[in-house]
Amino acid sequence: MNFLIWHYTKGIHKLLEIWRNYVKFFWWYFGIGRHFRTLFSSWKRDISHVGSPGFHPVLLVQSALENIVTRFFGSVVKAFVILFGLIYELVMLLLLPLVLLVWLLWPLFLFAGIGIFFSLDAGSTTPLFFESLSFFLSFVLILISFRAYLAEKKYNFVTNLPQAMDQEWFSRVWQRIGKDPSAIDERSLADPKALEIFLRSCDITSEEFKKLIEFEAECQLEKEEKKRFWNKNNLYNTSAIGENWTYAYTVHLDRYSTDLSEGDPTEYNNSKLIGRSEELGMLELVLTRPSQNSALIIGEAGVGKRTLVHSLAEKIRKREVSPYLFGKRVLEINLGEIFSGMTEKGQVEDSLRAMFFEAAYAGNIILVIDSIGHFLSSNPQNPGENISAVLEEFLAAPTFQVIGLADTVEFHQNIEKKEALTKYFEKIQLEEMNSEQTLAVLLDELEQVEQGKVIFTYQGLREIVKLSERYLTDSPFPEKALDLLEEALLFWYQSSIEQFITPQTVDEVVSKKIKVPLGEMQSVEKDKLINLEKILHQRVIG
Repeated sequence: MNFLIWHYTKGIHKLLEIWRNYVKFFWWYFGIGRHFRTLFSSWKRDISHVGSPGFHPVLLVQSALENIVTRFFGSVVKAFVILFGLIYELVMLLLLPLVLLVWLLWPLFLFAGIGIFFSLDAGSTTPLFFESLSFFLSFVLILISFRAYLAEKKYNFVTNLPQAMDQEWFSRVWQRIGKDPSAIDERSLADPKALEIFLRSCDITSEEFKKLIEFEAECQLEKEEKKRFWNKNNLYNTSAIGENWTYAYTVHLDRYSTDLSEGDPTEYNNSKLIGRSEELGMLELVLTRPSQNSALIIGEAGVGKRTLVHSLAEKIRKREVSPYLFGKRVLEINLGEIFSGMTEKGQVEDSLRAMFFEAAYAGNIILVIDSIGHFLSSNPQNPGENISAVLEEFLAAPTFQVIGLADTVEFHQNIEKKEALTKYFEKIQLEEMNSEQTLAVLLDELEQVEQGKVIFTYQGLREIVKLSERYLTDSPFPEKALDLLEEALLFWYQSSIEQFITPQTVDEVVSKKIKVPLGEMQSVEKDKLINLEKILHQRVIG
């Protein structure tokens, strides 16, 4: 009965939402509006002759002929893409009434199909086409509806702890606090007082236990969401047809950069941005300005500058940003590779000037320069690595956008006093994370380091944050906590016989690292403290 109520209320709303997602997706995927507006525009503008000095009649005629030919063939291709897109949209419009009818009358279609099937004569081979289609469609829709109903019910426990304990994924919660799920009497822990006593014995507070449940439920929900190809996020996790057809080629720039437009091939591809929503919103706002739309992200190494940039690129890919940023390509340029491959200063400047010109003329490029302060320094030992002069030539152009990453020292030494450059940049300061945010980062990292198992206990993660804050001062949060996480995992693989990584494991790792005993006192140490006065009288005279 609950399922039927859901099917005819929230289920219909869900069906319409899925249909709306596909209608919008096909319009975007085939670029119907975009290609119609640019039907006769240039096809991948060629900028090889744009910046050439002097007047070249032959090149001018050649460029004009190529422009005419590419515009013609480009408009033909765009017209075909628009046509296919409109066909898909028409199919979706015609399909909705049929699907909605079957959704509302599925019992009638289902049982009618079964009745017709069994009432056929022995000589008949198959039911009629319409009855077969109705039966099949109603059967598929009811399966989809029932699965969606179970999925919603599965994670809709909120404060109903006994209901959450009945889920398969809840065994990970017990493992996360270092307990074997088979040894847990969940019935006895349904009593709040008994649960509180149990958690206290595990050195876990009720609030931490609640956060663990929410974390594991969220992980399971994300896995389920990835399977639902009809969801908006999964639909837009691809590239649209011809999204860059009207922009210019960036041949030189592509050779020395990593394109984050279609995917993220780096180690940041699964990283979540935690505690930086305000900074990310500021970065998006700066990039949508009509002018002075470059940003400078300042913070110590390890606070999450690159994570912020990669999160922005992911939001652009999923179209979760301002429409002004739709179709933008985020390119991480590797200046170190450029300088290492070219020895002469003039050669480097010419190459950079060509790349920056491509970025400015293309119109959809956001350049990311890591350690930008290093390449703006006036170091006499490396004068060829100063790109200040070349950068100043292009920053005034509104289509030339740069996201520079710099640590605090580099900013004050090499950037802050260069007013000709800094006036084009909006400064975004990233402060070091606090302990709570760092713990959330560690939890998010578990999916990659544990590979589907439960290895780290929550108490162990909490110990990592506490000890890295107290003893590791050479780097900020969250980097030093992530480094200690990897060290603890490596130590556990090599020497530990315990099932989980506990606070004792972390204490042992840090003790070896800083050469100071940590953790609970051993029996020998306890005896020394108890008999401290006697030992002092033996060693100290007078």
